[in-house]
Amino acid sequence: MKTSSNTLGALLSDITRMMRRVFQETYRPTADCSLTLSQARALLHIARNEGLKQIELADRLEIKPITAARLIDVLCDA
Repeated sequence: MKTSSNTLGALLSDITRMMRRVFQETYRPTADCSLTLSQARALLHIARNEGLKQIELADRLEIKPITAARLIDVLCDA
């Protein structure tokens, strides 16, 4: 019988956690740039999908539209 640590969901969760850790270690905030993982993901989707609407961005990031709007505002201010 398989243990819960071998389920697809558990493996995907582990991968996500590892990717977040690698990003944080690779792109540590500096005086010049303090890009967060959420901001980087948003920029990546925007760069790959010119003309992407805020609601579509929110769907792709799996966040609420108001959160996407605030994220975009922060990126614009930066």
